[in-house]
Amino acid sequence: MTHFDDLIVQEMPRPPTQARRLLRDIDLAEDLVHDTVVRALAKRETYAGDGSLQAWLHAILRNAARDAVKREVRTPDLLPIEPGIEPTASPLQEEAVRCADILDEVERLAPGRRDALLVEMNVEGDQSGRAARMGITLATYRTRVHRAREDMRARLGSG
Repeated sequence: MTHFDDLIVQEMPRPPTQARRLLRDIDLAEDLVHDTVVRALAKRETYAGDGSLQAWLHAILRNAARDAVKREVRTPDLLPIEPGIEPTASPLQEEAVRCADILDEVERLAPGRRDALLVEMNVEGDQSGRAARMGITLATYRTRVHRAREDMRARLGSG
């Protein structure tokens, strides 16, 4: 095992929580974490080292979650429809589509804002500790998180 592999293993206690938040299904979350580790190890050469490893792993996790959500939406459990009954989308399908939309919008945020928002949502501790972890000042961290939230509200039309 290389030093980089050791770093990935050290960071992996956080992604299961992130995966459960994204998918709201423990079994899918465990599969997602496994996929994240496999993808991270396979693509280790793409990690430039200029950002946090946690943010890089979360990006992999987020992309894997988006793929899982799209796969789930494309392959729903089909039941025969009785004549005279109109099919409707289930709340789970609508939620899966909404989650995919949110993940897409997070992906479109400016990199500094996106990283700060992901750290804010997924890293334990206080804001000063999270800012230090990112290597930026507390004021810059708070500004990035605030602007990322404003961007998300504007993009998703919720405020």
